[in-house]
Amino acid sequence: MEQARFEGLVLQEAAALATVVAARLANAEPSEALRAAKDAHDRSKRLSNPRAEAAALEAVATVCLHIRAPAEAIQALDGARAHYKKLKDRKKEAAVVGQAVKAQLLAGDAHEALRAAKEARAMFRELRDKRGEAEALDASAQVHMAKEDYAEALDCGKSMAAIYEDLADDAGAARARQMVAGLYLVKGDVRAAIEAGEDAVASFRRLGDERSEAALQHLCAQAYMQRFADEEKSREARGMRQPSASQDPREAVRSALRARALFRQLGDATSELQVLDTLARAHLAKRDVREGLRTAEEALAMARKARDKVAEANSML
Repeated sequence: MEQARFEGLVLQEAAALATVVAARLANAEPSEALRAAKDAHDRSKRLSNPRAEAAALEAVATVCLHIRAPAEAIQALDGARAHYKKLKDRKKEAAVVGQAVKAQLLAGDAHEALRAAKEARAMFRELRDKRGEAEALDASAQVHMAKEDYAEALDCGKSMAAIYEDLADDAGAARARQMVAGLYLVKGDVRAAIEAGEDAVASFRRLGDERSEAALQHLCAQAYMQRFADEEKSREARGMRQPSASQDPREAVRSALRARALFRQLGDATSELQVLDTLARAHLAKRDVREGLRTAEEALAMARKARDKVAEANSML
């Protein structure tokens, strides 16, 4: 019983350390976060507690990833994995392998990152941990995207969405569909991008995730514009000169207006400016030249204002 109580206290301390590190990083105090993690590691070594030591090494890795120090993160994760392996804690070991994917990607080793992602997925499948498997698929998709293997990344995204749907995890499924929509757009399958994108938009709206909804609304607007541009090229190639009856520019305006409103509400001027460019082009595509010009001029004024603010800040350095 005493051993169980001791193990419980170790887990509580590990959770508290993770919270401290997260809070320090959120407060832009990476040095303090790293100090806290390393102090915890030193303490656990003195106490000869391998589980606490592994948890502290995970915290060290988290900070190292934040400050973009992949070599140090990989070293810490290797140490944590060794401890979990000795403890025969397969689930924690798999989680550490999954974390290593980010470190390897940051180090520029896509081959090793993909190997780690596949190993993590295999371990989670062995453990029948569906959520862990979905996270490993997410990591695999990130690696494939970094390598521009978009077909492989899309397969991972679809599998991830299916798992989250089985788990009735609406937020996870929406994030997966967001990835799928973006990948369809990159691959040029605009119709599928719109379908997946609008589905994810509806999910994020239900969940009240305004930032994710805004990003998806903008992606949908871009997809509608791409489909319209593709149709125009096809019509031109066939010698068709009459105006298109496509509703895509109208749909693009609808999505872009919603995205713009959300980004403005969130105070994200950079994203709002990007949406304004899409919105101006959508107005022009639906032959509303006056509104297109007005929106383009608003975007220009906003860009100049943002540039002036940066210049003013630099002048104070």
